[in-house]
Amino acid sequence: MRSFRSAKSEEVIRAGTSKASLKSIVEASDSAKNELQIVFEQKGDGSSTKQAFSQGKAYRTAVHYLHQRFAALPYRLHTITFNPTDHDLIRGEPGKRRSYIDRAVSAENSTYFKRIHDYQRILLHRNTLLKNETRDFESLRTFGEQLCILGSNIVFGRLQWLQRMSEKILLKAEKVAPHQEIIRFTYLTTIFNSLSRNNKELFPVHFSRQSDLPSLQEIEQNYRSILQKSEKLDLILRSTSAGPHRDDWLVHGGEKLLKGHGSQGEIRTALLGIRLSEIELFQESTGQNPLFLLDDFSSELDQDRRTGLLNYLEETRLQVFITTTEMGKIRSEGKIFRLNQGQLENYGNARN
Repeated sequence: MRSFRSAKSEEVIRAGTSKASLKSIVEASDSAKNELQIVFEQKGDGSSTKQAFSQGKAYRTAVHYLHQRFAALPYRLHTITFNPTDHDLIRGEPGKRRSYIDRAVSAENSTYFKRIHDYQRILLHRNTLLKNETRDFESLRTFGEQLCILGSNIVFGRLQWLQRMSEKILLKAEKVAPHQEIIRFTYLTTIFNSLSRNNKELFPVHFSRQSDLPSLQEIEQNYRSILQKSEKLDLILRSTSAGPHRDDWLVHGGEKLLKGHGSQGEIRTALLGIRLSEIELFQESTGQNPLFLLDDFSSELDQDRRTGLLNYLEETRLQVFITTTEMGKIRSEGKIFRLNQGQLENYGNARN
């Protein structure tokens, strides 16, 4: 229910107007169709509202809409985007990486999506109690136990997804950049180690093609122990200091951490490898194809990576949308549309 470029509804409304609407017909492989629509409206006080519709049914919250969109077969719809802001996935703050992995797993598993929503709700309740001068230790521990169950499943889901990703990413990265160094991941978690206020003592789980994951029971046992040990610290900090909301995951190229040490080319190759692997993981889990969106194609990739990517995409069954300001850099099958003053104009075939 928002643009990948901006979370502000008013920024997707055309200047000089107060309302914007986007409608699409989603057709599954078995010819089942679903009409999706999102309406943005700016109010007189400068605020804005947004509302989504699926088959004419209105959804006012992203949680309810996304749960329907991810869970309701055969209308499941998922988009995977490569755009200039993706660099933040490797170089940015941990919150961006947490949000990315949670969206990716949620697209495959609606139960995980609900757990994320429930976890955030319980976390808010617990943090509110921690900020309250009147200590309600019974409620504090009740919320802690709920966090433990939900959070353990969230961490386990993330670890499983990263392990599956690690088995695919090198082959995908080599499609756009041959002779790529091995790409691997590290998951940093507050659940398996003593707490520190600056998060420098996080326990790492390394991923290779042979990595063994801790069991769900082991994660839950450790999380419960950490929550008990950190209760006094949490009361001092007035917030919950351990759990998936504090975790992070990092990307390595060979022995090098790409955050802070990777070149532009290495980071772009890793990002494309992640996105292409995400596509295949989604296909394997759901039996469906996502939409692949390539934004600002000409500015982000050099000629070799562009050619490798387009050749790979032509071998897939994906529907792909590419935006660019330089049509001469694209040689591929497909239709061309020019956006001119808010109107789409059909420009024929890209091969011409």
